[in-house]
Parts: sequence; C-alpha cells; structure tokens
Amino acid sequence: MNGNAAYPAKSRAVKAPASAAQDDILTELRLKPELCTKWKYGRRSNVLANEAVTLGGHPPALNGGLKVQRYGGLEFINNFDSANGEIFPHGPDAERFHILLRPDPSDGAESTGRRRWFHFGVRLGEGQVAPVKARFVVNNLSNMLDLYNLDGHRPFCYQMPGAGTWRRLAEDCSFACHEEQVDEKGVEDSKKSPCRLKDECLLPRVRQLVEGEKKRKSFYIAWDFQVEHGITTYFAFSPPYNYASMQEYLNQLERFFESKHEGEIIPSYMPRIERNGGGSGTLSQRSAATKPPKVKVTVEHAACDPVKKMYIWVRKDASMLQVRQAIMEALGLKKLSLVRLVKRMGSDKRLMTSMGDSERLSQKSHVLMMGYDFPDGFSGPEPQAEEPRKEEALPLAQGGESHQWEPCCGENVYFHRQRLCLSKEGRRIDLLTLSEDLRDPTAKQVVEAPPEGFRTCSVSVDGDTPARHFARPIIFVSARVHPGETPGQFAFLGFLRFLISDDPRAALLRQQFVFKMVPMLNPDGVARGHTRANIGGLDLNRCYGDANPGEHEGVFWVLEWLKHWTQQGELLFYLDMHAHAHTRGCVLYGNRLPSTLSQVWNVAFAKFCELNGPHFDFQGCEFPPNAEKETESCGRACVAALCRLSHAYTLECHYSIGRQAHPLEDPVGLDERCVHPGMNVPMLCQVPYGIYEWESMGEALAVSILDLHGINSFSRPSAKMILHQVSESLSPGKSPEELEKADPKQALKRPDEDSGNFHDFQLWRVMHTMVVARENPNLEAQVLEVFGKGQLLAVAEEMGNWVRLHAPSGCLGGKLNTDLDQVRRPCAYMLIDGSAKGLGQLLQKTDFVMRLPDTENGEMELPVDEICRNVMKLA
Repeated sequence: MNGNAAYPAKSRAVKAPASAAQDDILTELRLKPELCTKWKYGRRSNVLANEAVTLGGHPPALNGGLKVQRYGGLEFINNFDSANGEIFPHGPDAERFHILLRPDPSDGAESTGRRRWFHFGVRLGEGQVAPVKARFVVNNLSNMLDLYNLDGHRPFCYQMPGAGTWRRLAEDCSFACHEEQVDEKGVEDSKKSPCRLKDECLLPRVRQLVEGEKKRKSFYIAWDFQVEHGITTYFAFSPPYNYASMQEYLNQLERFFESKHEGEIIPSYMPRIERNGGGSGTLSQRSAATKPPKVKVTVEHAACDPVKKMYIWVRKDASMLQVRQAIMEALGLKKLSLVRLVKRMGSDKRLMTSMGDSERLSQKSHVLMMGYDFPDGFSGPEPQAEEPRKEEALPLAQGGESHQWEPCCGENVYFHRQRLCLSKEGRRIDLLTLSEDLRDPTAKQVVEAPPEGFRTCSVSVDGDTPARHFARPIIFVSARVHPGETPGQFAFLGFLRFLISDDPRAALLRQQFVFKMVPMLNPDGVARGHTRANIGGLDLNRCYGDANPGEHEGVFWVLEWLKHWTQQGELLFYLDMHAHAHTRGCVLYGNRLPSTLSQVWNVAFAKFCELNGPHFDFQGCEFPPNAEKETESCGRACVAALCRLSHAYTLECHYSIGRQAHPLEDPVGLDERCVHPGMNVPMLCQVPYGIYEWESMGEALAVSILDLHGINSFSRPSAKMILHQVSESLSPGKSPEELEKADPKQALKRPDEDSGNFHDFQLWRVMHTMVVARENPNLEAQVLEVFGKGQLLAVAEEMGNWVRLHAPSGCLGGKLNTDLDQVRRPCAYMLIDGSAKGLGQLLQKTDFVMRLPDTENGEMELPVDEICRNVMKLA
C-alpha cells in the first residue's frame, strides 16, 4: 500500500500576472505605503487551499506530501498536520525505535526552547502480517520528570480502524521517563536496569546528530506497544486538534447555522470522547451518574430549656452555609442572618462558638442552632425518591461502550465567522462572534466598523461580511497561541459549545454579552507541530508589547481590535486559554491591580470559577504585578495595561491531573437538565484529565462570567456570598455601595450613537470579477482603484447609476491600495449597472449599514456639484 494513498495532494491557485493597464495605474498613482502595507497584510488573498479532512480521520498531509519511513518492519508516518517526530535509523535492534523530536525554530528565548510536543503515526510495513511488539523511545525532550513520574502523565494514542478515540496508554506499557546521559560513560552505569540501558545505548549518537558538540540536559520517554496488522496507530503528547480539523469544524458550524437549527444537536468537533482520557481513575469504573445522598440532620436549639429539636434533609457533603440555607427554606424565613449555627467548646455546654460557613457537614447528624425560635418537633420536607432516568447516564470509560455528550442548540443564536487575518504561511485566523439575535428580519443590519486606523472604503474581502454590532459588553476569548497546549483548545471548544447550547444560563449570557472568540491564534505553529513558537521562531505570547503585522500577525490584529473595542467603551473581559505541566489542576493567572476594590472584582472571578468548576483550584491561582519581567509582554499583562481592564486572565489547564476535584452544588432550577460528564464529580478525589474534563472548564468559566457580571437566576446557592467574602478578605470595611461603584461593567461608557453625530453608510457588494473606481462619475474618467468580486464597499451617496465611495483617511482599500490624499483626488465613484457595456450588474446594495462618526466623512459637507468642479480643476 502506498503511504500517500489516503492523503490527496493539495492544489495551489496560480496568481495571474498583472495586466499592462494595471501596471500603468500602479505607476501613475502615488500610494500611502505605511497604511497600505499594514492593511494589505491583514487582507492577504493568497489563502492556502483547504486540506481534505474528516473529523476523527487520518490527519491531512502538509506541503510536499506525506512522509513515510520504513524501518524494522514498521512504517513511520510524518509530515502531516501537527506532526513532530521522525524515526532515527539505529542499526540491528529491531525492537527499539528511536523517535527524534524536532525542536521549534527559536529566537534564542527560553520560552521557545521548550521541547514537549510530539505526534507521529506507525503501522506494519507492506508484506508484514504478524504483529510487532515494539518499544518506542522519544528523544530530545525538555525536563518533564515531574509530569511523567509524579503526576502520572502518559502519551495518548489513536487507532484507525479501532477505538476511534484518543486515550492514554495502558498502565502495562512499561513506561519510563529519564534524563539522557551526556556521554557514553554515563550510559554504562551498572546500577541501571537492563531495559533502561538498552533505551539509552543510542542516545549519544542521537545527541550528536541534534546538537553537535553542544551538551545540555535532555530527556526521553519510552513505552511498549504492539502494532497490529491493518491498523494505523498515532501517538501524541496530548490529544491533538490540528488546524484542518478546526477549519472543518467551523465550516460545519457555519452550515449548521445557515439552516433551521434551534433544538437540534450541536455538531461535534470530535467523533468520540472518553472521560478521564480513557485512563484509569476513581471515576472511570462508575456506570452511571451519582449524587451524594441526602441525610437526615437533627437541628437542636442551643438556648432553649427544655430542648427543642427540628429535622431537615441535606446532602451528605453539604457545607454549613448550605445547611443554614436549608433551615431557612424549611422554616420559610427571608433572612439568612436569622439562622446561626454554633458548636460547644469543651465539656461546658454553656460555652459555644460560631461555625464557619465553609465547614463541611461530613458524617455529622446533629447541629446546634441559635437565633430563630422554631417549634419543637418541626420537620422539613422529606426528599422524594428519584427514579433513574436514562438520559442521565454519563459517557464513562467502560470497555467498548461509549455515550457522547450531545447538547442541543439554543434559540436566537447569532453565530458569525470572519477572517481576522492570514498567517505567514497563508492559513486563516478566524474571529467568531456570538450573541443573541432578536432583530427584525426586514430591518437593516448595523455591522461592526473596523479599527479606526485601518478603515478603508472596502470593509471585507473574499465575500466575508462584518459581524453585527450589538450594544453589549464584549467578552474576548482566545486559544492556541502556544500550539502544543491542546487542553486549552478543548477548554475553548467547551466554552463555545456551551454558549450556543440550549442551557438557560447560555441564553442569559447571549442576551447580556457579545462574545468575540479566536479559536487558533498560531495556526502555522499548530500545523508544523511546534510546542510554543510560530513559524518565525517567536513565542507570540511574549510579543504583545511590540506586536507588528509582519511577524506577529494574529497577535497584532487581536490587539488592534481590543484597543478599538476599548475606545468604543465595550471591552469588559479578556481570557487566553493555555495548558501547563507544573501546577496541578486548572488555575487562572490574573494581574495585581492598583485599586483594592478593583482587585476584589478581579479575584472574585477566580472564586466563582471554583464554585462552578470541579477541577478548578483557587489556591493555585496567582495575581502577580504587571511589571514582572518574565511575563510583562504576555497577553494578560499587556491587554490589562493597554485596555485598562480589571479582568484579564490566562487559563492554565494541567495535562494530566488536578490536586483534588470537588463536587459542585446543584444550580437552582436546573434539576431536570443533564450534567456535563466532566462536571460530575460526586466526591473529593483526584481525577485523571481528558477532553471532557478540559471541556467542562469552558462551561465553568462561562457560568462564572454570568454570576459575576450578569443576571443569573440559576446560580448555585453559594454564589450570592462570594463577592462579599472576597471583599471582606481583601478590603474589609468597604460598603456595598463602594464595591458597586468599582464594578468594571459600570465603568464602560459607550458613545451616544443617537446624538446625531453618527451617520449610517450603506454597504454595497461587488458582483463582477473586477470593478474600477473612477475620479468622477464618467466612464472616460481616470481609474483610481480596482475592486474584486465579493468585496463590501462603504458608500457615502447613491447618484443614479453611480455611487460615491466613503473613504475614511483617504484610503480606498482595493487591489491597488490607493490613497486619495496622495493622488490628490477628493473622492471616487463607481458604476452600479454595466449592462450598457455588456458587463451586467457590477454592484449590489445589501441590507448592511456601517455606523461611523460624521467627522470621518468630511467630504460630505461639500455639495456634489462643487466636488465635481474641484475634480475637474485638479484634472
């Protein structure tokens, strides 16, 4: 079988040379190079052809085709999307196969020198039928002894045909992780096991090939695996999600929202997922969803003689705050302050002290209460026996059986996808917009204007349409600025799928906020199998301080939009999703703000995440000063400083495990809804992480935003106390009014678009292959600009069969990047219908308008006749 059979070669579009007429125009016009260079880069049209990909299938090959190396009866597959790791030929040993990890291109910084990501495939060679038991040794890794040896991380594998899911290697794979020796003398250590001696016997040769004479610490991992006939097995550091899969999934979502979608199952980004990564763990053997049982608790009034008692039923793992709330609800009280729980001190029954709200009920069945005088013998409602429901079964790892988490789509979901820019190798970097759409279908749609410094007459290319403009606070979320950190990608996808679901909390989020999301900031690094760097060897998360469009394309355009939304008084929240190998659990890194009250809101969000996410560890969160040298140019610190944000965070998800997962309170009013499989943690325990666990963090983050800054009628009971508790901890003595004034949401000040200082500019679509703009409404007038099919143009005025273009800053934004100021022309005109010349319809009016300040259209203050006279004088 030919190794390239399943990987069709990509076709590249050949760019036609410019015509003589175009060359004359280019020579004649004087351009504005500064603006044109930036705008041209952001709107490059040489997009890479989409690789053929099926979600869950073989990954697509990169340029040059699939690379298949045959060695020792096996074929090793490389040069596909996100691949890293090639076989190192090493002589007669037919049982050990050394895989050489390719380091990222590096600018010399420590952050780009980390070597972690690998992804390669293996299968039996042609003519080989008998299975081969092999030992794979991955070399040239950074130090990850703690991750593998203490945290128990194992590589993931995927078989086709086979299980159809990414799962961790089995425990009986004889896994090993050790430091490589720097010379042959160290390899001959007699204290080492025979297996380790064989693993390391070729490492000096590998090191010499990789580093020459340079000697530095390096590490390797090794495991056993049996390669079967007819099965291709892929190995990876963590479950991969490549660029082609992301593009295919976004295409699926676009098609999904183009049709009737409300109530239908949301398309899945992966055909099959197992809990806990398919690995062993406390929860992996459970067959169904379980909840901690409710127990009967005796409540005794501590100040009555004779003794008064009442009875309530609460969850076995309830906190004392939840017990107080249960007593309040049973007695029909309106104030929680009437219920005070105490405990006796020593043997003297008269000495008592208050119980903390965070203390757990644990095995207790008797509590003391002060305050409200309840009737003796009162009993709260007994819990009803719940019959098991089929839909509550969770997709746990149980042999070959698997159930998928399939949320349904909500109502009135606005989903929009547009191209933010192109990477250096021509891959799309997408910008998604999510909110609620309740517009009148017959009304015109107001679309979002681009950042002020980059506004031209052309507002989109390649048939794209700008996103709708909503007068709501903006939440920005991004992922994969570091290509090898795939847990952050799955947290992002969990966030995305929750937002478009029919969960009532998702509907509230869409009603109250606009979500701007960049799924993959570094697509070149993802496709090339890098750990942290882009194609130029730069760590893009260390370039926010001096980003430019030539080297930091995705970061540059994200910053431009973030600054634009800040100027509009709309940006409320920034979150960048990552993964890490050192601190267990899922944590947030924030900033230390100068205002104590602002810091209360900042830290409170992390506290809400712990309330809403079983894998979130508040104790592991950090809020360092922005001036720390190591991270001063990262997105979190720079965006907080440039945009004056209180909420700017980095999410870090561990690759393997958390310190301790904890059960969650039930949200109010959502008893009948199924629970996300990653959310169901019935007890305090350590849980192996997999795709569902990372995905559940996305839901936890979204619900926490709603709890902190929205109106959430489905909050967990403890949510009401969190902001007050954090305030008492960081800024004691502050009144609720002072805390409310420091709310970052209240500080947003949008310009008054109803004041009369704004004007709606009609958008027209170019319908012909090439349409020109002229210096006046005359077919014999000089050509100023050329526009291609699909471009949207802002029009200042319709004049019969002509339109006058709106050109902010003088730049037209077509194929020639003409600047009207440089060519000394006041305005440009375009013909609408070219049927008289046999060209057909050239421009078509759309339902879109763009709202801009009148100051950006100074030419409108002159009458049309005067404009034409000025044009003739200049000619």
